[in-house]
Amino acid sequence: MNRRGFVYAGTLSERDLKGLLERLKVRVHFAWSLAKLEPGEGPPVDLRDNGTAFSDRCEVRWQRLDEDEFRVLVLSDEDYGDLPLSAVEGKWTTEPQETRLWNLEEPAINPSFERYPAVNAKKAKLHCRVFYRDGVVLFISPREVLSDDR
Repeated sequence: MNRRGFVYAGTLSERDLKGLLERLKVRVHFAWSLAKLEPGEGPPVDLRDNGTAFSDRCEVRWQRLDEDEFRVLVLSDEDYGDLPLSAVEGKWTTEPQETRLWNLEEPAINPSFERYPAVNAKKAKLHCRVFYRDGVVLFISPREVLSDDR
């Protein structure tokens, strides 16, 4: 069943991005640079060069532009009309999707972390929302890391 989605974009300072992550109450993050990938719970302490953080209602993605400025994208299930970002035009709809993440015990998989955040396990599933703009898939947005008991 498709539901309405909301997409916002713009640039923010590091301070404003950290404030946005706190305001949106993100539960899980993945932040990375060329040298390191850092998964964790809650907002990241170090934003690094790129990242994503999410809750069950939204995802925030960022990319560092310079020392203190980030390109930011928010994919949301709710209308946050008062964000310091602009709404992205189009008719946005979403639908739920669930997928299994890589089993970190597989020999071919060698990430820089040992367990998935939120479930503290080597096996996990990811609940996502697929975002469509005017009927065309543009984003797959994580919402929650779940246990995978298979």
